[in-house]
Amino acid sequence: MSRMKQRIAIWLCLCLMIGLLPPVVVRTRAASGITIKLVLANKKVTKKTYSLVKGKNRQLSVKLNHTFGKTTIKYTSGKKAVATISKKGFIRTKKTGTVKIKVKVTCQSGRKKQTKSSWVKIKVTDPSASPTPSETPLPSGATPTAPAGSSLQAALIINGTNAKQFPMTILDNESGRLLYDNLPKVLYLVDQNKNTKVGADSELYYPGDPYKPSELVAGDFMLFGNNRYELTYENHTSGYPFTRLGWISNPSGLKEALGTGPVSVTIVRSTLPTVPPTATPAPTMTPRPSGWTPTPLPSGMTPTPHPSGWTPGPSTSPTPLPSGVTPAPTASASAKPSTSPTPTPVPVYSGPRIRVVANGYDYKVAVNQSSKAAMSFYNSLSTTVPLQMFMIPYNPVDRYYVTLPTTYTKEDEKIEPRWPAGSLVMFNDNLLCVFRMTSQNTSNINSTILGTIDMTDLPGDNQSVSFLKTMFNGDETITVEFYKV
Repeated sequence: MSRMKQRIAIWLCLCLMIGLLPPVVVRTRAASGITIKLVLANKKVTKKTYSLVKGKNRQLSVKLNHTFGKTTIKYTSGKKAVATISKKGFIRTKKTGTVKIKVKVTCQSGRKKQTKSSWVKIKVTDPSASPTPSETPLPSGATPTAPAGSSLQAALIINGTNAKQFPMTILDNESGRLLYDNLPKVLYLVDQNKNTKVGADSELYYPGDPYKPSELVAGDFMLFGNNRYELTYENHTSGYPFTRLGWISNPSGLKEALGTGPVSVTIVRSTLPTVPPTATPAPTMTPRPSGWTPTPLPSGMTPTPHPSGWTPGPSTSPTPLPSGVTPAPTASASAKPSTSPTPTPVPVYSGPRIRVVANGYDYKVAVNQSSKAAMSFYNSLSTTVPLQMFMIPYNPVDRYYVTLPTTYTKEDEKIEPRWPAGSLVMFNDNLLCVFRMTSQNTSNINSTILGTIDMTDLPGDNQSVSFLKTMFNGDETITVEFYKV
């Protein structure tokens, strides 16, 4: 080093020591880069080749360590004849063979851009190579067999002018035995999501043994909750808990036989009858058990305008009035104590009302007149004869639901941020829910709010949740009645 450079270095050091120059900051470049983790059917991809049976569908998703700016994920299939993949990563297998599925992730913000790619191989195999109970086809005319003590033989008959019969196996477990012991059984099913027929049982309440299958295949006969049947006619992925009741051994032609509208089916024991039953029209409401009688209203109560059944007041639980006593005037929502919590705002609708009755209590739902589905449901009700439905609690118990035999328009569906306590909500154009407490829509599910609770008909905003929890106790299936007001 020259003498001049040594002097400059010494001078700089002195300047730093006495504070004439700012400190020198050495900046290190942080390691950056996108890390991709692939997830196939809810399981982390740990190897590069996976086998899928032909006809199976699987969801491929991507987990990233970080993103910035605009992030795009592009999926491509190396052999579309073997398997295709949608823009959202839904793999559909078509024929046997091996295909490479590629994933490309791009993050871009201004001039800053990063890309990362990954892949996984899918080996599509023949279904006959690895049969499962719900997939193995039977030869034409063959009768299904199963190990002794593990299954029960039955048959599913689709009623109507074009009746068709399908061999059926019922599991010999607690729920399956309950079904088998109550055969023959007629079920009224309606379409859901264009892949399943569903219907509720008004007579049986199953113990259930739920698990979460990653996929449902054509022919699966499942139980959702404790009394709702689900008959799958087209393969689809699933993240919901079900109890397996049985399966149709050879579902070929099942979709066409079920059709697109409501359908009546009969399940019988053992071998198929030689003569199929005659056409049975689908009912306009859920069928009632033999000998069923409507729940009588308390003495002195009329369906309109203000039936008794509870007393407005400061107590946390409404108290039924004595026979023939007229209820006291209801307090307005603004009269609640100043110490009560601030209520969550709910939509306010004017006009028609639907009266909901359960467990001796009742309240009114203000109908959303802008909804076609809401007005159709309202117009189907009577002012004097109730529509009685067996509704079952959903887990977690924030709502009660029932599958309606009639489908309604989906034009009103949208993603609501939450469903208020006391609201009447419809999912999938025929699943009716009564919410006993406010629930946040964390999964961004489409729904139609048919109406919300009429707060002026309750003791006060702070009393509505405790009132609804008493009315819908959350323990078991209850009878709920709906009137037009």
